[in-house]
Order: sequence, then C-alpha cells, then structure tokens
Amino acid sequence: EFVDNITGGGSRTRGLSVDVGERQTAADITINVEYGRSIPQVSQAVRERIIKRVQNLTGLEVTEVNIQVNDVDLPAS
Repeated sequence: EFVDNITGGGSRTRGLSVDVGERQTAADITINVEYGRSIPQVSQAVRERIIKRVQNLTGLEVTEVNIQVNDVDLPAS
C-alpha cells in the first residue's frame, strides 16, 4: 500500500524527474518516508514499482531510478 501511494501520485510524492530517450529512460524521485519504516526496504520497493510501471506503460527500458529521501514523517501527536 505504501508503494502504491508513492507511485500513484499520493501525498508522499515530493518530486519526480524523468529523462526519456528513444528506447531508454531514467528517473529521479524524491520521497518522504514514514517514521519506523526501513528506508532501504521502502527505496527498493519504490524502485521496483517505478521500473515495472514505466516499462509496462511506455515499453522503454528503465536504466536507472535514483531515490532521494527528503524527510522522515513523524506520527501526529
């Protein structure tokens, strides 16, 4: 569910930049991660989901997905 929110345009998405070539593409994404979540696990899940969706939608090979964690969202008090 967390990854669906990120790649589905949910509020956790901070920025997405995509470089598109003739047959390949690369993406840079900036995200926030909820406190208590594993940043490496979230990053890997996001990377896999972006690659799968971009390749399915465009047919382009995704050569790289760079993920920057902008912030950690703390639970509301």
